[in-house]
This record gives sequence, structure tokens and C-alpha cells, in this order.
Amino acid sequence: MSNESAGVALVTGATSGLGLRLCRKLAQRGYGVRAIVNPRHQGPDIASALPKAVMQYRADLTLPGSGDERALREACDGAALVFHAAGATFNHRFTRDQFMDINVHGTENLMRALAESSAASGREARLVYTSSVTVYGYKRPGEVITEGSKTDPRSDYSKSKLMAEGVVKSYSVRYSRLCYTILRLGTIYGPGYESSFFKVFRMIKEGRMRYVGKPTNHLTLVHVDDAAGAEIAAAESAAARNRVYNMTDGQAHTERELFELAASRLGVEPPEKAVNPKIARAMGPITGVNSDELDFLASDRVVDASLISREVGFAASRRIDVEGEAMLKEFIGANKSVN
Repeated sequence: MSNESAGVALVTGATSGLGLRLCRKLAQRGYGVRAIVNPRHQGPDIASALPKAVMQYRADLTLPGSGDERALREACDGAALVFHAAGATFNHRFTRDQFMDINVHGTENLMRALAESSAASGREARLVYTSSVTVYGYKRPGEVITEGSKTDPRSDYSKSKLMAEGVVKSYSVRYSRLCYTILRLGTIYGPGYESSFFKVFRMIKEGRMRYVGKPTNHLTLVHVDDAAGAEIAAAESAAARNRVYNMTDGQAHTERELFELAASRLGVEPPEKAVNPKIARAMGPITGVNSDELDFLASDRVVDASLISREVGFAASRRIDVEGEAMLKEFIGANKSVN
């Protein structure tokens, strides 16, 4: 049995790296945790990774069937906190219409169910929406981006995330008992997010890696534990009511710094050459580096994440030199041939 002394918290996208971390941390804090698991997009054994105390609801937020809507309503019934981490993420996997359906319409379906539940109970409910720093665009050289900076989404993914933010805000205006906190996360790394990083590690080890664009480009990261911790801290903070926050590790990493760190741990020389992003994209089918990974490597953003520290009291504690080394050790362990 779960301990619901802290209230009921619902997590969408519960079997993703971030969603799974949220479920575990919320359970540890005494919440009665519910998880929405999409039966159409998950393998049969993925949901088994969730803590046993988590109550699972099988629903697709796009509501292709009547059973999905019923499960969604049941999951929202009595939930005081909802962490919306589900969504389509990769531009190389999804079309514009799919991003609209999953990220925008799916968010609207969730907000509608939560609004109806809150109205029926007479209690306030808060939704914590997982957004992305990509809503500011990918190239912002010479600028420090704050929550007040102009948004400039350039991909279908980032456009859909900004539109979903608008859906969340509009429901809060319409329903007085429904509030929100939006977190714009940097690129997540850590457990559950190894694939792209391992690909870069392998290319550095084999001497095939090139800087994409300028080696001085600034890349924005956040560890999955800090992302989950920030979302929970914001959800529990009165100051975070109807607020938007950037969430990164607080560091202005350069592409060169990160590649040199990996190379030193792998015992090889760091990359010396750079490649034009357009050429890198054209070579993607050969190198195996997809468009989303290239967009990240070619990006240039310095994002200020100090507002959440000042208002909520949460600051990132995970360091790339420590956590990155842990990922490198895991990579080496899984690929003995690189030793």
C-alpha cells in the first residue's frame, strides 16, 4: 500500500527516464503515486520498472479509444499534483502532425480532465509541465537567456512545446482552481539518457568525432535527478504558482570542453577538426548521428537558471565532470573493446 499522507501525485510519461525518476522520488516523499502508461507505445515489460506502490493507469493521452478517456479521468480524480512528462520528443521520429496531436492535443486532454476533477472536488490542483529550452531557439550567441527572453522555436518539436505551454496557461486562466508550473529543461543526461552520449563517446574513442559548428558553442545540460528534483520542489512551492522556470545545471559548457573531458577519460586525443552543421546533417545517414543530436551539438545557448533558485530554493547539484565520468565508466563497461 502507498502512503498518501502527502497527497496524490500523478505522473505522465512515467516510464521515461524523467518520469521514472519522478515516480521514485515522489514515492520516497510519501505521495500516493499514480502513473499513466501508454499501452500503445510501451513494451510489455517497461512498466515493471515502476515502484510496486505506484498505481498504473493505461491510457493514450490522444484518446484514440473510449477506454483511454475513462482511464485518464480516473487517474486525475483526486490528484493534487500532476507531472506532465509525456510527449513526442524527437524531430527525426515524429511529423509535425504527430507533434501537434501528442504534445498539444494530448496536453489539452490532460488539462481538461484535471480541470473537471478539480472542479468536482473543490480543491486546487497544480500541473507541472515539462517543457524545453529549445523554445528559445538553437542559436543565441552572445546572449544570456532568461525566462523573460523572447521565444524563437525553430523545430516542430519546440513549436509544439511552446504551444502546449499556451494550453496549460489558458486552462489556468479559465479554471480558478487549476494552476501550473512550467519548467524549460536543458538537454537531459544521466540514467535513461545514455544512447546519444554513448554514440559520441564511441566516435571520440575511434577518432571519428568532429566539432559540429564552432567548438566554442555553448551546450545546455541538466542531469535527470536535478530535473526531477526541480519539478518536485516547484510543485511544492507556493512561490512557483503559475510561474515559468529555466532548469539547467547552471554551467555554460562548450562543445570543446565536453569533448575534451570525454577524450581524457577515454585515454585518446580530443577532436581537432570541425564540420559545418549542414555537411554534418548530410552525412548523418553515414555517421549515424541523427538530426536531433546534430541540432544539440550545433546549438549555442547560455541559459540562466537562477530564478528557480531564488524563488523556489532549488539549485542543480549534479556536475558533468562527476556524472559524465560515471556515464563514461558505464560506456567502457558495456563496450570492453574500447579499453
